[in-house]
Amino acid sequence: MLLHETAPVGRKTPRDGRLEISRALYDALSASATDGTVALRLPDATDARGTLDAFGCGCGPDGTPHRHHFVHHPWLATRPVGAPLALTFDGTTLAIVDA
Repeated sequence: MLLHETAPVGRKTPRDGRLEISRALYDALSASATDGTVALRLPDATDARGTLDAFGCGCGPDGTPHRHHFVHHPWLATRPVGAPLALTFDGTTLAIVDA
């Protein structure tokens, strides 16, 4: 299984190191998690471990409940707001690079 997506760095990411990802990617990463962490490959080819997070909210204009899904690692906090990141998950490791 190979999943690709591009995710922009959110306005809160520099503070908390969390990058919002799709539910499909979150579900795939969750299935591969070991001890609550997921394998990451950062742009400098560093292998790291990240964590996943999800929470429900009603932030839409009509207040409909939904969930937000995130991957967390301190490196993500170093990226500028709005910068696009390319994410590729091969079933084992999530590779993250500047897009």
